Amino acid sequence: MPHLALPPPARPNASSRTCVRPRRGAASGLWLLALTLTPTAGAAQELRAEEALALAAASNPSLEAAARDAAAARYGREAERDAVRPTVTASVGASRNERFSATSQGPSLNEDHGGDARVGVAHTAALGTRVSAEITSSMSWQTVNLTAGTTTAVTIGPVYRGQVALTATQPLLRGAGRDATRASLGRSRALERQADHRYDQAASELARDVLVAYWELWYAQRALEVRTQSLALATQQLEEATQRQETLGTLARADVLRFATERLNVQNALVTSTQQRDARALELARLLALAPSDALGLVAVTRPALDPYQNDLATALALTLAHSSEWLAVEAELEAAEEALRATADSDQARLDLTVQASMAGIWADDMLSGLALPNGRPAFSIGARVELELPVGGGRAEGAHQQARAQLFAAQARARAREQAIETELATLMTELQSAHARAEQSMAQSALAEELAAAERERLALGTTTPIALIEAQQQARDALLQQERAALDEVLVVLRLRHRTGELMGSLVAPAGASAS
Repeated sequence: MPHLALPPPARPNASSRTCVRPRRGAASGLWLLALTLTPTAGAAQELRAEEALALAAASNPSLEAAARDAAAARYGREAERDAVRPTVTASVGASRNERFSATSQGPSLNEDHGGDARVGVAHTAALGTRVSAEITSSMSWQTVNLTAGTTTAVTIGPVYRGQVALTATQPLLRGAGRDATRASLGRSRALERQADHRYDQAASELARDVLVAYWELWYAQRALEVRTQSLALATQQLEEATQRQETLGTLARADVLRFATERLNVQNALVTSTQQRDARALELARLLALAPSDALGLVAVTRPALDPYQNDLATALALTLAHSSEWLAVEAELEAAEEALRATADSDQARLDLTVQASMAGIWADDMLSGLALPNGRPAFSIGARVELELPVGGGRAEGAHQQARAQLFAAQARARAREQAIETELATLMTELQSAHARAEQSMAQSALAEELAAAERERLALGTTTPIALIEAQQQARDALLQQERAALDEVLVVLRLRHRTGELMGSLVAPAGASAS
């Protein structure tokens, strides 16, 4: 049986409504198909199953929402990643200040002129060490009164200063270690994986729902076709019975009335089948994001084909826990809750930081020292250390946040256990449904053949006059019902396999492309 490969879609574009996946995922090769397989709007649109999948992948708003959520999670992870990168700061400034000083001869005006430039870089390492380095240079002129007995001012400068300073702060309690510095980044990565898996799950659910709706429409069309053929046969038999009664006189009036009643019954069934067909078309149109006015023109032309499911329950459960996007999203949720707990476990500690500072500075002036010569032939060095302790009074909000994160982790673990039990139960139920559907398909096939053979025999007996019209009517009704039961049983088995593959995570990895493109 052919399979439809589904490569990952492109990243989402803010200016487009096309539902695409930011990085990975199996469903969005359908988006590529949508460019070439989109049917033209009109009174009737013959639609193949793969075309329906392509339309849904390109237009379904629920899948688009999941793609946007995945994109938002990716941007959140990128923001957390960039938050721990080094930062560079730079500044340039200039100033002019005037002030008066008192002397015995009267006030004296002093002036300061200067400018400075600074460049620094800061980074927080994985262990929490905060390191910053800064280079500062300045140039200044001063006009200042040096003697209180005179108003004479002296100009000093230009004077050039330069300094290199290094500061390192190592948290000893709060903020120390990778759990403190990288917990938010780890949580954002887990949330990104969770959003990605939820997108995969949404894509698998959409593919499942589209195929179910498509093949339900196909079956409704098939039922409508059978009812239409039955109406034509009932009309023909009523005309023949009326002719035999009025012209030949070989048939009683009561028998003609039975054929007329049967024709009315078939007409009523035809009305019901038409309504069911329209309802199925509307449901498929909703999944394809089509307007209700376009729904009634949809025609499903791909017959469902069975791709037998061979795995047992244990294998199916193992596949689900290894590949199911829903379960992988649950695991990512657990990881995000664990990262959140680690972050809050650090924040409720006291802050105890050790800070070490070291600097090297120089000064020179054109009228004081030649070139870059410094006193004693070396720069001026400074070094210092400080230990700082911070204790919140009453514990602060950190303790409550930590307990909240712990409770959320326990809740996530409980949800995971409940979901695992539900998945195992669902798989076991689907396995029993598959066995039952397979048995019904085989039985209905044999029953349909017998019912059709009986109807043919009753028609021959009525022509020979050895049976009654009521027997023929009942046999024909049984044949119609048996044929529809056969189609229904075959479709039910296909749909059970479809739900199984969705549950185990196999649907999007190897999506069944229904065999043939011939009309039903």
